[in-house]
Formats: sequence, C-alpha cells, structure tokens
Amino acid sequence: MKAIEGHRSPVSCVTATRDGRLLASGGYDRRILLWDAASGAVVRELRGHTSLVNAVDWADDGRLLASASSDHTARLWDARTGGELAVLSGHTDDVNDVKISPDGHRIATASFDGSVRVFTRAGACTLVSAHHRSDVNGVAWFPDGRRLAAASDDGTVSIFDADTGRLRRLLAGHTDWVDHVAVHPDGLLVASASLDGSVGVWSAASGARVATLSDATCVVKDVAFSPDGSRLAATSYDGRVRVYETNGFGVVEDHFAENLWNRTLAWTEQGWITGSFGGGPVILGADGVRRLGPATTSGLNGFALSPSGMQAVVCCDDGKLYELDLVRRDVMRVLGSHAGAVLCAAYSPDGRFVASGSWDRTVRVWDRATGQCSALWSGLGEPINALCWSADGAQLWLGMFNGEVAIWEPGSDALTIVDAHEGSVKSLSRAGDRVASVGRDGCVRLAGPNLDARFRAGESILNGVALSEKGETVATVSRRNGVELWSAAGTRLSSFRGHRCSAKTVAFSPDDELVAAGYYDGALALWSPETGVARVEHIADASISQVAFSGRELLVSTWDARGTLSFVDPREGVVARVSVAA
Repeated sequence: MKAIEGHRSPVSCVTATRDGRLLASGGYDRRILLWDAASGAVVRELRGHTSLVNAVDWADDGRLLASASSDHTARLWDARTGGELAVLSGHTDDVNDVKISPDGHRIATASFDGSVRVFTRAGACTLVSAHHRSDVNGVAWFPDGRRLAAASDDGTVSIFDADTGRLRRLLAGHTDWVDHVAVHPDGLLVASASLDGSVGVWSAASGARVATLSDATCVVKDVAFSPDGSRLAATSYDGRVRVYETNGFGVVEDHFAENLWNRTLAWTEQGWITGSFGGGPVILGADGVRRLGPATTSGLNGFALSPSGMQAVVCCDDGKLYELDLVRRDVMRVLGSHAGAVLCAAYSPDGRFVASGSWDRTVRVWDRATGQCSALWSGLGEPINALCWSADGAQLWLGMFNGEVAIWEPGSDALTIVDAHEGSVKSLSRAGDRVASVGRDGCVRLAGPNLDARFRAGESILNGVALSEKGETVATVSRRNGVELWSAAGTRLSSFRGHRCSAKTVAFSPDDELVAAGYYDGALALWSPETGVARVEHIADASISQVAFSGRELLVSTWDARGTLSFVDPREGVVARVSVAA
C-alpha cells in the first residue's frame, strides 16, 4: 500500500484522541490527516472540504471527528472508515472552530459571520447564538455540556447556554482580538488567547479576571488545559509553547522549536502538539521536539518578477529562494536560503539584488552576480510578511507581523518605523514613488511624495493590495468583500464579489484593463472593471498565494506539494507549470 504523504502546506490545526494514540491535523491543502502517534505514520486521509481546514476535534470515543473549514461548513467523519457522516451548513462565512460536546451528541461551531451554531450529529441546527459585535474565532464546551464559551475579534469572551443561547457572562479586558478559548476540566476557569500578547484567566462564575499571563513577546494564538487541569499551555508566534501550573500560574515548561507556525495547540501524554510549516504536527515534550511528516514542504508563499520580466524568484516553505528562468520555464538555481519559510521577496529596480523576508525574522539582500548575502537585518524580532524596494533602490519597505511598516536602508543599516497597522501587515505594493500597505485592521495606507493617506476598506481583514500603473487606483482583496477598487482618497470605485471564498492576492494587468485575484480554494478570477465581465476558473488543488502579470501572461503561485508556479494565458487558461520540488 502506498504511504500517504504529509501535508503539502502549512498545518493550521491539530488535535488528539483522549488516549493519545491518534492525532488529527488539517491544513492549507484542504486535507485532514490521521496520524499514528507512536509511529508518526499517516493512517488515513479525509477529503471533502473545498477550502482551508481551520479546526479539528475528536469525540471522546475516538471515532467521531469534526472539522471546520473556510468553505463555510463543518463536517463530521467516521475516523475508522474515513466516511463523511454529515455536512453542517448554515454559516455565511469561514467556520474557524468546531468542538464536540462531552457526551458526543452535539457539535458547536464558531464562524467569522459573528455567530456560534449548535448542531446535532445528523446535521440539524438547534441554536444560532450571536453575542458578539465581530467575528467569532473560537468556541469551547463546559464539562457539563450545558454551556459554551466563545472568543471574538471584539476582544471579549461570552459564556452562554447551549440550549437557549441565553448570555451568562461577557468577559471583557483584552485590548485586541481573542483568538481561542479553553475551559478548565472542572468548569470553574476559562482561559483566553489574545492578539494583545496575553492569556486571560477568568472565573466562569463571577466573570472576574483572576490572572493575566503576559510572557509572550507577540500574539498568543491558542490555549489548552491538560485533562487533569493541573496545566495550562499557551502558544504564540514567538515560536514558544509556555506551560503554566494552574495553582499560581507560574511557568513550569517552556518549549521552543525553529520554524514553528504555532497557531494551534492540543495535549497528548507525549507532550503538547502544535502546527508548523512542515508536513505534519509537531510534538513538544520532555523528549524534545518531534516532527511528524516531512520537516519542510515545498509550498510557495509568493514570488517576485525581475525588472526584465525574464526571471522570477519564488518564496518556498522549505526556507529556500529559488530563481526561475521564465523564458525556458525551469529552475535556474537556489539563490539563497533562510532558517525558516521564505514569506516574501523583491528584485531591486536595477535587477542586481533580491531581498527576501522570512519567518526566521530576518531580511536578507542577495547579490545576484555572486549569490552571496550582501546585507542582513535581524533586529526586528518579527516575521517579515511583505517587502518592496523604493523606486531608487536605496531603501526597503518592510511589513511585519506586529503591524509595523518600516523603511530599512541596507547601505547604512538605518531603520525607521513609518506607520503601524492594528495587527499584522498582509501586503505591500509599489507603483513609482507610491507605496500601499494593507493589514489585519482592514485599512489601506498610502505613502509617497506629498501623499500620506489612510482609509478603511470595510470591516474585514485585507489580504492583498495592488496599485495601478500610475498609482492612482488601489485594488484590495479581503476575506469577506472580494475584490474592490478604490481611489487614493478612499472612494470605492467598483467591486467584484462573484466568487464565494476568501481572496488572498490581487494584481493589475500592465494596461490596467484586467484585475486578477487568487483565492484560498484554488480559484483564479479575471475581471474587467470597465465591462464588469469576470471569469472564474479553478486552476489548482491548493490555495493560491500570489498572482502577478508578466506582460500579458499571468503567473500564479500555490501552496501545493511540489511548489508550483503556473503560467496562465487570460484567454486559454493554464499553459505551463514549473515546480521547485524534485
């Protein structure tokens, strides 16, 4: 029997059966994998979701598994047979979390549509609860199975009845989004993970905040109690899993592993498990770090085009920066490498250098003639999510996970913080002397000579931005509002919302007549703002990470197993593909 390969792209969620023998993980590749914890082998693959898998949860019997996805559904699976038992529908936006009740009879889901829903195992919805003013990110059952806790972007945690939806408590005190929530096994405490960098511990009875754990140096993504309630673990983007004893909340364990994309957390007897940029879960325990599946994958986080249009560099999860010949359509060389996934890159305007930013929290400048690193910046302490060169090639604009936009001069090593989004910077774009940035806060920032503008482009996270050739029109893509065009003053000009999925990336054609958008479900949209005509085609089995025009041809990178760059003719579709993996 052919072995089932690990994940092909980042792992977004993990969970373990009560006995710890089986692990489940979900990822950007839309697959759910079941792992034998002892051997580390994948024993089953579950397929059915059409977009990212955001959460997985086991029932106590170790047979029923629930999953949540950006395809707006949750699903129930028989883990022994791999059969799909039910599709839980009704949410109108990404389903970010799912939890099975202690008795295994009900399933709670949390969605970016601002609601929590409760379903039966047959898929019937018995409750729709909406106690929050914004997206709901996480949900957890109380051990009595009669109450639920939910975490929201509005910075609060709600506690409410699972039967009636009646609000019992609203826990307020965080200064930023609350990503996940956990309930102590005795039901007396609730823990919350927030993007304000803290863990809140609350009395479920009174709603009082009994502890604030602020050891993380950046956002805290998830929290989990051990089954006996003696430990509380928190994972954050500083690459650490900190474990606290629940009698006093002192740190008793501090786990770290390089290149962790640790946005998820669960307990097993072997240790705490989280996700990564590699092919499977990562177990952190007394025996050190144990990775299941390949340590790295070849998914592409994006690419950059050379000024001549004849070459491109692609940013790979394996930490390498590959340079491609676009004429011959093959891989030329590995130009450089980082200690973590490469997230972004850009050619200098004269084409002599390539800058790259990484999860390893460094920016490196590579001399294309020698292949050597000619400049390095490692003093930011944050992953570099986006970058672009200034028009004269003397400076680099950097967008960080902490929301800062900075200008770095490789020649003098000077760094200036010029702006800050409320949350991570998602994308940068330059046209001439103008630079645009977008972020988690839904805001667009424009900077340039005699220009310093900022406007809100809706209430949803903005994932991508592009400037037209003259920098007069701004295109944005978001999780909720599709593709939108804006004037520099922030006036909405037109929009395309014809595809029901989160959009990740956007680009103008050289003549500005077409706008291309890539989606997390592998769809590519080509839209003419002038005529309103749009064509949507699924071109990949994995999420699209970036799109850009090279002349009249469109290049598309994906988070797939082989690290593929696709060449797309706007009229004929995909005409060629190049993969960086052997």
